Amino acid sequence: MKKPHKKQWISLRQKVIGSILLIYILLSSYFFYFTIVVQHQNAEEEMINTAQSMANLMSLAISEHLLHKDENFLQTFVKRAVNNRDIEYIRIVNRKGNLLAKAGSLPDHLLNKDRAAYEGRPFSIAQKITELEGPLHGSGHIFDIYVPIAHEDQELGGFFFGINTKRVNRRLEKATYVWSVFIIVTILIGSLFTYLMERRMRSSLKKLIQTTRHMARGDLAQRVKIEIGDEVEELGDSFNRMAQALAEKEQELVNARNTMVSMFNGITSGIAYISKDYEIIHANHAYEELLKSLTGCSFVTGHKCYLLFGQALDICENCPGKSAMKTGNPEVSEREIILKNGDQHILRIHSYPVQDIDKNRVGFVEYIMDITQQRKLEDELKIHTAHLQELAQEQSRKLKEAQVHIAHQ
Repeated sequence: MKKPHKKQWISLRQKVIGSILLIYILLSSYFFYFTIVVQHQNAEEEMINTAQSMANLMSLAISEHLLHKDENFLQTFVKRAVNNRDIEYIRIVNRKGNLLAKAGSLPDHLLNKDRAAYEGRPFSIAQKITELEGPLHGSGHIFDIYVPIAHEDQELGGFFFGINTKRVNRRLEKATYVWSVFIIVTILIGSLFTYLMERRMRSSLKKLIQTTRHMARGDLAQRVKIEIGDEVEELGDSFNRMAQALAEKEQELVNARNTMVSMFNGITSGIAYISKDYEIIHANHAYEELLKSLTGCSFVTGHKCYLLFGQALDICENCPGKSAMKTGNPEVSEREIILKNGDQHILRIHSYPVQDIDKNRVGFVEYIMDITQQRKLEDELKIHTAHLQELAQEQSRKLKEAQVHIAHQ
């Protein structure tokens, strides 16, 4: 036996709309990542490259003063340079690592922490020396840039340059918040639009489901009205055309059935269709009147034929329907019955097997003729025939006697 279908807690419509909304959120997140995070990284890289170029130019500008150990100029230079809002600190050291000039707010212990990694390098190095702060790095972080200072290929010392990304990160943070608000608003608008679309579609499908339930109960006059201008409306129109075609076909079948029933009931002999379980499915008026006169039952449809005819609990012994079901050929038999009023009747029963599309026998048609009068006429005819034969024999005897008498005279 087939198990009943288990109803899903999420409908197909909700799955489709949920998938669309999920894809929309994923695309928005992807766009957010590449427009904010990647842009943030690119801005920092560009700032570091600019700072390295600036540090190289500064190292060239102060190389001669560092050669002459002009500490006053170096100190004045770094103080003026550190006034730039993006520069956090500047340190100038000689070849031995001794501090010659400084400006900015970075403590010395942070400067000396990785000094060994910078000293003696013939090229500039950028290293991040602070951790990220805030979800969008709004507080910024410091990149320590080291540039060697040389004069005529003679290394004189190093130039430490601290660049702070706070100002750039704040601008990116504001842009990020603007984009975040925009994305959230678009997601909310998309969700609202998706909800309205789902609600509209759900209302239309609900109308279709209600109409199909009415039609399943036999009300083919029901029609669905959907006016949303999409494929669901086309589905509703197709559904209405199908319902109209079914109603017309049903009316044709009703007319044909009424015609057949009228013709069926117009036959004076009893005719009935009986299933393979010997249950009377349909019978004409003559059949019903015959069984009514036999059993007193006015309603025969749904009863077992052998209970009404043979008034037995099992199939009649010489049932022609049983033989027709078995052989697949028409069968006939005669049976004497006694009506409730005491009259004795003789019935001639014809049975014709009925097959389905797969050639399986599913029942038989029973055609009953009351041949009581015919048998009475046949008996009377036999009696008259015998009487005529006796008269003929008597007349023939008298004629022979007359002939003998005449011959004797």
